[in-house]
Parts: sequence; structure tokens; C-alpha cells
Amino acid sequence: MQFKIEKVDVWMGMAADKPGALGEMLERISKAGAQLEFIFARPAGKDQAVFFLAPVKGTAVLKAARTMGIKKSEQMVSFRIHGPDRAGLGAKIACAMGSEGINISGFSGMTMAKQCLGYMGVNKKDAARAQKILKKILQP
Repeated sequence: MQFKIEKVDVWMGMAADKPGALGEMLERISKAGAQLEFIFARPAGKDQAVFFLAPVKGTAVLKAARTMGIKKSEQMVSFRIHGPDRAGLGAKIACAMGSEGINISGFSGMTMAKQCLGYMGVNKKDAARAQKILKKILQP
């Protein structure tokens, strides 16, 4: 299996950093029909948490997201990376970006059944170069 590299829209929002806040938000967006593949949340200061979601698509889902203050990231471009798991893959990607002067704004990854799935975000101005680098280092 070859790697599939896709540019994706990652949406972000803020929530109270307290038990149940993320669950309430996810419940609202799922009731609107969202089928999220990517959810990442972390503390973001005093009593606040930031979360990132993808994909956010469909009229009802977009409406629900907007009513909760969830917005598409305008400064960051994200890539969804899916393919065979390889030892050191995250390091290879991060080092390749760094050696080309590209700062990674966000990076998450996981493996399951010998497959890997990752999301990597870069500044909008670096997106085209980052995509070329990913294709160069991940495709045979």
C-alpha cells in the first residue's frame, strides 16, 4: 500500500476545561450528522481547552459547528497522511520539514494493524512545499 497524502480542513474551537464540556460539544456536532475522524483536545490556559476536529462537512454539521464557535483554521493547512506503518516515520517527516525550514504547527499520529494515520499542520505559506516534501519522502 502506498501513502495517501491529502490536504484537509481542520476546524478548531474553545471549550471550558471541565468534565463533560468536550462531550457536550461532540454530542451536539454528532447529532448534526458529523462523522469525525480526528479529535484532539488539550488545555489552553486558565479554565479553557482548545480542540481540533476533522472532517467538518455537510450543511447541518457546518451550522452546528458555527453556532458553537468552531472555525476552520485560516492560518494553518493540515495534511492527512495514511499508509503502511514504518519505524521512525514521525521523525523522518519532522526532520525533513525542519531541514527545509518548515515549522510544524501540529502533529499527531497513531498506528493500528500495521497502518498509520497522521495529521500534520503547517503555516499556510509553507503548504505547497510541505506537500511536495511529504510526497517525496513517502512515495516510492
